[in-house]
Amino acid sequence: MYYMENLVNRFLDFLKYEKRYSQFTIKSYANDLNQFLKFIHHHTVQVNDVDKVDKNTIRSFILYLKDNKYNNNSINRKIATLKSFYNFLYQKAIITKNVAQGILMLKKEKKLPVIVSEVEMQQIENFLNQNNYTFSELRDQVVIELLYGTGIRLSELVNLKDINFQNNFSKLKVLGKGNKERIIPIHSKLQILLSQYWDEKKKLGFEKPELTFIVTNTGKNCYRMFIQRIVFKYLAKICNHLERKSPHVIRHTFASHLLNNQADITSIKELLGHSSLAATQIYTHTDIEKLKLVFEKFHPKS
Repeated sequence: MYYMENLVNRFLDFLKYEKRYSQFTIKSYANDLNQFLKFIHHHTVQVNDVDKVDKNTIRSFILYLKDNKYNNNSINRKIATLKSFYNFLYQKAIITKNVAQGILMLKKEKKLPVIVSEVEMQQIENFLNQNNYTFSELRDQVVIELLYGTGIRLSELVNLKDINFQNNFSKLKVLGKGNKERIIPIHSKLQILLSQYWDEKKKLGFEKPELTFIVTNTGKNCYRMFIQRIVFKYLAKICNHLERKSPHVIRHTFASHLLNNQADITSIKELLGHSSLAATQIYTHTDIEKLKLVFEKFHPKS
């Protein structure tokens, strides 16, 4: 008899030590699987035995999530987690039948990305320029300008250490999803700001090689919530109308503004580190939605 809790721990160890997944990704898998375990503890019998969980159990779990107002995208992530978990059990010959096989994903709910307008982004930058007298204010400006000037993900910014400063071409190297490395160019104004920040870090003794590029007020490594609080603070000053005020909103804004200014979509794909063009094409839909609004507002037959 194999106990579910033990198998979950074994699977998470597999993700950590063999697949080399990030701590954040492993935590997401753990949360999904622990939620599934809690569900089967309350809704089935003899759930400690992996053989007592069948396809109907998983379907009941999906219905439970729907009843509790989870959106389809969140449910699909949990289905994908269960598929990975049961595929692992099947490959390790712990189970003879993969009960998650054949479970269908729900229809994706397509939402256009939330973005900051170019005017609002300029207002944020003006505010930051006028209030960068202390190290923390300068650091906050660097966070916003790095996100907007490069389009990097939150996780990439948190782990960022290496920025290559050169006279004619500066670039940063990031480690993206799937441990894929990519190089992103830095424009001249951002280069000047980063150099200024680096000089201030050195004055305070915060330039040690083990530290991340972005540090806290006390010179410690930055972390996800730390960056999220900075972004929320400045977006809330100018863009309080936005539903979301996260680093990913600025990433969306970076891509959308490039597209609005005639950048080709293939180049945007490379800058964002998308594995396929389909992920980048959502920004073309954003542009189309703007055109529809213009049409509805100004066309005499709208």
